[in-house]
Amino acid sequence: MSETSKWFEQSKKSWGLLAQTAAWILGIIGGFLLPPPIGITQQSEKLWLRLAQFIIICVVGLMFIATRRWNKKTHILMWWLSAALVLMLAIVSFFGYQKLLNSWTCKFYQEARIVGPQSELTPHGIEYFHDNSGASCEDALREHAGKAEDVWTKASIDSRQITLAGIYILCVPLFTICIISLLQTIHIIEREQAARNMNEQRLVR
Repeated sequence: MSETSKWFEQSKKSWGLLAQTAAWILGIIGGFLLPPPIGITQQSEKLWLRLAQFIIICVVGLMFIATRRWNKKTHILMWWLSAALVLMLAIVSFFGYQKLLNSWTCKFYQEARIVGPQSELTPHGIEYFHDNSGASCEDALREHAGKAEDVWTKASIDSRQITLAGIYILCVPLFTICIISLLQTIHIIEREQAARNMNEQRLVR
């Protein structure tokens, strides 16, 4: 087998291991992190999930290199601070998403739909709200069978969808880095404790 073939086979094994780790982390994050942005088609939802998984794979690979490089007792504080700082950033991003989601969506019966701002109404939307001055966005969606683009411009809706998707994608690597940093901190502490216990046992003997 040539060196190129060996490299390719080893790369496939490494990528497979990273993919398994990414799936495990995505399973943890998916238990509490919001789903892909509401209002995007089902095919787009799969696209964002696949992108999130790819990002996690890349982050795990980069973090693996870092964990091999900085794995001494003196690095415990660094990893702990990394986990704490990134966790705070992830929480800020998470609540930022929730705030925008609440502001930019309206209920269409039991389903949430992204709507545009009142400054970005279509000509029909301007006419609708002029004739129905007390109407809410929920009323507008019901009147138009859930088609937000009939009332608000498609460009404004798409812009909000992309913004929400971007914040979601940002949350994913932040929580991934937090998890790995925390696990690395615990790993170093347990390894140092095990080494200390072994030394104590040797002294007793």
